[in-house]
Amino acid sequence: MSNEYDKILRETFKCPKYHLLKQLLQVEVISIKPLPPKTQQTILEWEADTVLEVTPEAGEPFIVHIEWQSGNDQRMAFRMARYDLLLCDSYHRKVMGVVIYVGEKPMSMENSFHSFGLQYTCPMIDIRDMSPDVFLSSDDPGEVILAILAGREVKLTVIREILHKLRILTAGDVAFFSEKLKHLELIAQLRGLNLQEQLIKEEETMPITIDIRKDLRYQQGVAEGVLKAKKQDALKMLEKGISLSLIEEITGLSVNEIKILQNTLKA
Repeated sequence: MSNEYDKILRETFKCPKYHLLKQLLQVEVISIKPLPPKTQQTILEWEADTVLEVTPEAGEPFIVHIEWQSGNDQRMAFRMARYDLLLCDSYHRKVMGVVIYVGEKPMSMENSFHSFGLQYTCPMIDIRDMSPDVFLSSDDPGEVILAILAGREVKLTVIREILHKLRILTAGDVAFFSEKLKHLELIAQLRGLNLQEQLIKEEETMPITIDIRKDLRYQQGVAEGVLKAKKQDALKMLEKGISLSLIEEITGLSVNEIKILQNTLKA
């Protein structure tokens, strides 16, 4: 994986949120604890993308090791087998290795390695097979931007939902919002220039980000002013084609309130 993509993904997924892990592991989780990514034995040192200790509702805690791949590596299963044995030896726990493929070309890696008595298999997941909703439902801006890679087709509504949710989650912090937009544009390159151009076009036409922390009504906590601001945000999202369920999640307005606003646009 290139250093730029690798850096963004490692920073984002030092500790993935519960919702994403539940999709990957298919188990109910009580706690998630990030572990040091470096493992060393004699002269061998290796740094993983994501290493976590997961405590499920039933059973013993175990280690989850996730690697993000932007290219097909035919030795990936062997690499995962070597890394997971080192982790197992270091933490004395069972290890689940998972590869998430984010590349543009079709995934063609073998998910297993066999050598006489040694047999190793790990899930290899093409992020295209994951729904964008897995990432859009996150409250972490770094996870939200991964929705641009999910799904077999990138729809305009998904791009708009990403941009508007980033706006809400960065809470008026212009510098933070700009940083996430740069990450989003870089990640979009994994799907070609056409997607990146479409993304930039949407960025240029989206409403100007307002720092609500400087708004007097927000500072004073006046309920009427807060409600008005929520409705204004909801109207802008409706105009952009954002789904009612996502507007409800972001603004806290009820579906009925949003439908009333939607009717005003049709009038």
